[in-house]
Amino acid sequence: MAKKQFEIHHINHLLAGGPDKMWRIDDLTSSTEGIYASTAKRTLERRISEVPWLNSSQHANDQLDELNRPARQLVFDALVMKARKQRKAVLFVQLHRLPDMGDDQQPQEYNVLVAENGKGSKRWCLLCDDEIPSLLAGFTLLAAGKPTIFFPSGSLVMTCREFKRLGQSVAKDIDIAIGQFPEPNTSNDDYIPKTNTMVKAQPTKLLI
Repeated sequence: MAKKQFEIHHINHLLAGGPDKMWRIDDLTSSTEGIYASTAKRTLERRISEVPWLNSSQHANDQLDELNRPARQLVFDALVMKARKQRKAVLFVQLHRLPDMGDDQQPQEYNVLVAENGKGSKRWCLLCDDEIPSLLAGFTLLAAGKPTIFFPSGSLVMTCREFKRLGQSVAKDIDIAIGQFPEPNTSNDDYIPKTNTMVKAQPTKLLI
């Protein structure tokens, strides 16, 4: 199955499953009417890695805040190590806009919350919007009932800052780490980027 076909099929499945369904590679083979049943797992992993709106990364150099500034690596490593010593799941998470399919199946704009663990295994879910209540529901769903610390990157960091500022909590045994990033009012002169800057992705339209 070609990349565009894969994207279109999975967008349809995401919309049909709604915001209460978490997706992993195994769900692609078991919950999509057998479309991917004969596809090798490595092939599916490659297809997923090629889809920009299913992107996430566990690597320290890929951890950027909403201003495209890299995480402070020593702080990032310490927070990850502390979470793992506490036997909490560590998930690196990003928020993406779901592409517009250009038909009536998407009467509104949707988002996808994508998380990756330290072994590169991904899980994701559909969000009906990018407001805090939807994000909290998404975090809870992706935690799958386990004590978890989420490490956001990209535009999601800004919402997580607001969430922390309001003193809100996700759920019992779930936390969001943003201490690895400098405060928004920190001058860029104080920072020497370790990676190329990343432009926030705009909603795209799939060409069928």
